[in-house]
Amino acid sequence: MPRQIRRRSKTGIYHVMIRGNSGQTLFEDDEDNKRFLEILHETKEKMSFEIDLYAYCLMGNHVHLLLCENQVNLGDFMRRATAHYALWVNRKYGRTGHVFQDRYKSEPVEDDTYLLTVFRYILQNPIKAKLSKTPFDYRWSSWKSYEKNEEYPVGLTDTSFLLNMFSKSREEAIEKIKTFLETKNNDICLDIESGVRLSDEDLRNRIIERYPMIKYQTLKQLSKENRNMALKQIKSIEGASLRQIARITGLGIRIVQNA
Repeated sequence: MPRQIRRRSKTGIYHVMIRGNSGQTLFEDDEDNKRFLEILHETKEKMSFEIDLYAYCLMGNHVHLLLCENQVNLGDFMRRATAHYALWVNRKYGRTGHVFQDRYKSEPVEDDTYLLTVFRYILQNPIKAKLSKTPFDYRWSSWKSYEKNEEYPVGLTDTSFLLNMFSKSREEAIEKIKTFLETKNNDICLDIESGVRLSDEDLRNRIIERYPMIKYQTLKQLSKENRNMALKQIKSIEGASLRQIARITGLGIRIVQNA
């Protein structure tokens, strides 16, 4: 099957996700996390810092990045960075073979509203994975570069663009971002479940087209067996996230997850 042509972003900004081959762990220890971040910085330097990194989050078996390509191609940057890390980590652990699963996944970020949505989604990832209680205490995200203006390696994250969207005053911008990151939401972005992002309306339409016998609005009225059978079919739709299914069916996310 030929590879799908990537959607180009008019703004040059992308939400990128890479994951370990077959879901395997990318980072076994602190050294691995640090080396990956060093490689991102080294690759930016080799490409004359023509890639801006607005946010990142290292999640064990996958990584989220919010990037802007300027005078270089995003694909070139990602290929260099991932190849460099794969070579290093295989050498460290005496392994061979693929480290990352397929190519990186990406989605264009075309407006300020979705830019902020992706920014929040990335920094809230550790909460959803139950790795931290807030976006502010997870060690392997870019938050510290915003709040404390410090990170390792120095200069990895380009913070000024997003800070200025909230306020010209750094202190005021930080407080506004904190409030924004703590706001409850139903953000749906590119994630580990799929490389496709569906709107709620898209998902409703796909359910109707693929499974016309399923009345997703009335699943609560079905027996547990029939409800779970319907949910399994809905969950098979590429791009449908658990939170999204829970939202459009009115069912609890645990019910959706356990179906």
